[in-house]
Amino acid sequence: MALPRVIKNNGERQPFNGSKLKRGMLRALEKRPLSSEEIDTLFGKILNQIRTSGVREIKSIEVGEIMMNALKTVDSVAYVRFASVYREVISKTFLRK
Repeated sequence: MALPRVIKNNGERQPFNGSKLKRGMLRALEKRPLSSEEIDTLFGKILNQIRTSGVREIKSIEVGEIMMNALKTVDSVAYVRFASVYREVISKTFLRK
């Protein structure tokens, strides 16, 4: 099953960009004690969860929630890093409206 299109906060629809998602994950995991294999496995689980959701489109906010939940299970520091940046972006987006 293919990955769904992403609905950005401004309503724009884009093809799913796995490299962008992985960059955010790697930034959160920077200098954390996870091996490359563990990171790849985690990323695979995230992609699989999105792929098997059965939806043709997914909101970017939902992708962020999936990422936060996955990070929370492996590293609390990475979770907090990602969540703080993610929540700041979300609050700025919705405050502009």
